[in-house]
Amino acid sequence: GKTAQRSITMSVMEFENTSFENKYFNNENNFDLGVNIAKSLFKDDTKVMILFIEGLLNNGNDVLDGISSINKTIPVSGGMAGDNGAFTKTFVFDNNGVYENGAVAVTLNSDILNVLTNYQLNWQPIGKSMTITKAVKNRLYEIDGIPASDIYRKYLGDRIGDDLPHSAIEFPLLKIEDDGLEVCRTFVHKFDEDGSLLTIGNLEVGDKVRLAFGNVDLILNGVNTDIQNYESFQPEAIFTYSCTARITFLQSDVVRELNPLNDIAPISGFFTYGEIYHHNNKNSLLNISLTILGLSEDTSGKKISFKKEKLLEEKNFITGKHYMVLDALSHLSNTVIEELDEQKVLFQNLFDAAPDAIVLFDSVGKFVDSNEAALSVFGLNSKEELLSLRPDKLSPEFQPNGQTSFENMNENIKLAIKKGRNRFEWLHIRPLNNETFYADVVLAPFMFKESALIYAIVRDISERKDAEEKLQKAKLEIEAIHKHTRDSIEYASLIQHAIVPDEEVFNSYFKDYFTIWDPKDIVGGDIFLFEELRNEDECLIMVIDCTGHGVPGAFVTMLVKAIERQISSIIAASNDTQVSTSWILSYFNKNMKKLLKQESNDSESNAGFDGGIIYYNKKEKIVKFSGAETALFYIDENKKLQTIKGDRHSIGYKKSDADFEFKEHTIDVKDGMKFYCTTDGFLDQNGGEKDFCMGKTKFKNIINENNDKLFKTQKNIFLDKLNEYQGTQDRNDDVT
Repeated sequence: GKTAQRSITMSVMEFENTSFENKYFNNENNFDLGVNIAKSLFKDDTKVMILFIEGLLNNGNDVLDGISSINKTIPVSGGMAGDNGAFTKTFVFDNNGVYENGAVAVTLNSDILNVLTNYQLNWQPIGKSMTITKAVKNRLYEIDGIPASDIYRKYLGDRIGDDLPHSAIEFPLLKIEDDGLEVCRTFVHKFDEDGSLLTIGNLEVGDKVRLAFGNVDLILNGVNTDIQNYESFQPEAIFTYSCTARITFLQSDVVRELNPLNDIAPISGFFTYGEIYHHNNKNSLLNISLTILGLSEDTSGKKISFKKEKLLEEKNFITGKHYMVLDALSHLSNTVIEELDEQKVLFQNLFDAAPDAIVLFDSVGKFVDSNEAALSVFGLNSKEELLSLRPDKLSPEFQPNGQTSFENMNENIKLAIKKGRNRFEWLHIRPLNNETFYADVVLAPFMFKESALIYAIVRDISERKDAEEKLQKAKLEIEAIHKHTRDSIEYASLIQHAIVPDEEVFNSYFKDYFTIWDPKDIVGGDIFLFEELRNEDECLIMVIDCTGHGVPGAFVTMLVKAIERQISSIIAASNDTQVSTSWILSYFNKNMKKLLKQESNDSESNAGFDGGIIYYNKKEKIVKFSGAETALFYIDENKKLQTIKGDRHSIGYKKSDADFEFKEHTIDVKDGMKFYCTTDGFLDQNGGEKDFCMGKTKFKNIINENNDKLFKTQKNIFLDKLNEYQGTQDRNDDVT
């Protein structure tokens, strides 16, 4: 036997005691199309129907359902037309013409015709079992609540995900029908708007599926191992309908799969976009499979001897090696899944054996499950007795805080869902004797999709509670002291907020702007200042990072503000003198050291700051910048990111040079240029996979990727990137 592509093959079959009838059908409703086919062609002596359906515009499942609604006992064989993987246009034809839609059917009618239907799949499941969560007939939207195309990207990588649907032909979804039939589903189209996939054959919500791939050993030897089916049947002719994916996967080896059949009887067929298979009084539309229709009018009982093709051998380092690798990898994957299932069993055993009470209830307040320990904790006799109660029956009407138990529990459930976990103390009741006891309760969502299941771990802590109450008075006194201190700090925060300028001060100087001032604590060591100078054309911006954060840093910011007022007064009195950012940093440096008495090495104070001074003159169209361990980033007129590094010298501190001269940089301003200045709180934030600092490179990347957006939008992007990188880490420092 041979296979051919882009060719026309013809098979002539002569029957002695069988008649046939064929006809073309078309109907926009595919179910009605199937009904019309069955009503028109089925006779009392019909033994089999061979059906060819246009492959891209029709739903083969619906056509077969329509046929089965009239008669489900007559086998249907055949397939859906293909176009060599182009997925653009397919045809069916009969002796009257060629058609771009609909179906052509032929029935074989006889009193003696013997019919055999069989199929081969041998595509091997791999990975975990998943559930179809959204599908409408042959349009698959979601698996496990995830867009269908994203499932392929998640488990098979971006290459497969980017090339859907073609890339999924070799990796179909496999499900097992109730009667044990393995059914694959592959795809002919991806909908970009929602990631859904158009399948050849229907899927239903609730179907369990796994990814699958072809095992060459199993495919090539499938017919050989199934040869006994044909020894008892003795076919005189065989039709095969095989999925296009098999020839895509097997290439030239596809002939080897068909050779054992060719040794039995002459074979003919074609590669399809969906194969029709009859079994257990049901006609199914398959993908990826090889379906077989055997016919015979021979009633003599003569036996035919068959030979089996030699199986694949793997006896050296090269031959069949890739088959062994695929088999090993699939075995590895499936073994891991089995081990995970074993872990689930282990979890269930631990659940049952846990010493603390564990109860599971749904969002409408109904118990779903519990372990044995819950019966002892709540003083009940059986799990059925517990599950018959509502959770509010295991609590008194009011909790010690005066709130009703019902309201209080609802709040705790909402908090558990929001945080992923919520732990609190609770007053419970044992229903049989109305005895109350204190419990330590942990609530957490067990599953939260269409409905929430909550599990609660309950531990009796009545004895511990009695001991804790003896310490409560001392605790309240400590809390009062803490509150007084915190109130003082919060009042200090009001003062610090008062010296931070409102963003609206930038209106007169800039088209677009944003500020982020985010102290790590209630008060912080970061501050930015804005001063309009001698006329409406000049302004001064200072971005300052003082020693430490929290209360110590906040005290230094007050000192910075005081010196800044002196600087503003000096500049205002200087009339036409040019403003020098270098002089401003030097003035800060000398006065910080003087006020903090840092002239001698014996000084106990070692405070100071890093920062950048930006002077803008909109009339002269210049920006001046000087930095102390702080850089200025800007997008120039060519849309390129430039960096001006600050001097490696801080302001104040015992070891700083009081006479240090800071560099001053002047930039000619062009329309559209954008400037950025940041303290090190953003750059030094730890996070990411390796818990490294974010650094200047990532900061620059954010600017490069987003500088064409409005600053209001960029502000949210910077905050999102910071929070995303920080993850679960603590904030390192103030951020400005």
